[in-house]
Amino acid sequence: MRPDDCDPFLMGILRRNWRRLAEPLKKFDAEIVREFYSNAYAERQERHRRKTMVRGRWIQYSPQAIDDLLENPYRKQEEKCHYQRLCSRKKGFSNRKVTTILCLPRKGYQLTSTGKETRIRRKDMRTLAQVWLTFMLANVVPTGHVSDINMIKSNLLFSVMQDDFTINILRITSDEIQKIVDGEKVGRGERRGTLGFQL
Repeated sequence: MRPDDCDPFLMGILRRNWRRLAEPLKKFDAEIVREFYSNAYAERQERHRRKTMVRGRWIQYSPQAIDDLLENPYRKQEEKCHYQRLCSRKKGFSNRKVTTILCLPRKGYQLTSTGKETRIRRKDMRTLAQVWLTFMLANVVPTGHVSDINMIKSNLLFSVMQDDFTINILRITSDEIQKIVDGEKVGRGERRGTLGFQL
């Protein structure tokens, strides 16, 4: 990685106050992580009440609990950040803008046989986008599949790379933990197989 790729990444981490997110614990006990997910309520929980039992103690994974753990990275008061507002609109993200920021020249979304845009291959991404993607897939939306990303993840990656976008990392992280708890499908017919979020 060149220094001119490293500086925007480091500045982005500092600007968003994501230092704690960028430096997770070096060690974790896989048994405790399994207990965390095993004991989490299987039904969808309200965002502010999400909790699980670990070693006889209640552990919350609500956005507020994650806010405390990550040392308050999201200071905005609104419920939805720029990324979430765009996700909620029918025509929120421009695929052309997303691929301009994320992809090398003349590269973009892979197309289905019907011409529908679906995924971006990692090898087609700019270096800085790959750096942010590595961070994102390890610390924000964990997945075992890292060779390409779907539209939802590419939109999140695009948003993270926008200096003027707010990202409610607390809500996104809490929702991602809940998806693992729910055993939600992650695409291509596969269910989430990773434990994820060993904070």
